[in-house]
Amino acid sequence: MLRRNTRRSPEASRDEILAAARECFIAAGYHKTKVDDIAERAGLSKGAIYWHFDGKHELFMALLDWEIDRMMPALGFGEEAPDAQAAIHEVSEAFLREMPTTMPVIELTLEYLAQASRDEKLRERLANMYQKFCDGMSEYLTRGVTEGIFRPVDPEDVACVVVAALDGLLLQKLVRPQLDLPATWRATEDLFMKGLLAK
Repeated sequence: MLRRNTRRSPEASRDEILAAARECFIAAGYHKTKVDDIAERAGLSKGAIYWHFDGKHELFMALLDWEIDRMMPALGFGEEAPDAQAAIHEVSEAFLREMPTTMPVIELTLEYLAQASRDEKLRERLANMYQKFCDGMSEYLTRGVTEGIFRPVDPEDVACVVVAALDGLLLQKLVRPQLDLPATWRATEDLFMKGLLAK
C-alpha cells in the first residue's frame, strides 16, 4: 500500500492514527499487527505514531477509549426523550442503524478479551467500557422507575443484563452471519419491556 504523504509533521491527527490502527487490528489481529503496518496505513512515519503513543500496546488501549467515545453519542445516550421507554427504544434503534460499523468493532473486542485475560490494565479499560454502557442504560431505567413507567427494579442489575444480551447477540451474529439481528434484537427489547413495564 502506498503512503499518502510521509512528510506530514509528528503532530498529525491522533484520530487518523487511531482509525488506521483500528483497520490494522481488525484485519490482522493484535499480535500480527506492527507499528510499521499502522504507520503505512495512516500514511505517516513511525515517528509520527510514537509522537502520540509509546507503542503498540498503548495504542491498542487508547483505541478502546476512542471507540467508546464515538459509540456513546452515536447510540443516543444523553439525548432527550419524552419518557424512559422512548429513550431506551431510541438507543435500541440507533444500535441497529450503527450495526454495519459496529460489527468490525465486535471482532476487535474479541482481541481485547483475549488480551485482557493476561493484562490487568486492559481488563480495567474493558471494565470501564462496559460500565459506561451500563451507566447510560441505568440512567434511563432509573428515570423509568421514578416516572412510574417501570416497576421497581435495580437499574444497575437490569442494565447489566441488557448489555450482556446485546453482547451475546453480537457475538452470535459474528459466528452466524445469517442471523437476523434486527429482528432478534427487537424481540429481545420487547421481552425486556414486557418485564419492565408497571402493571
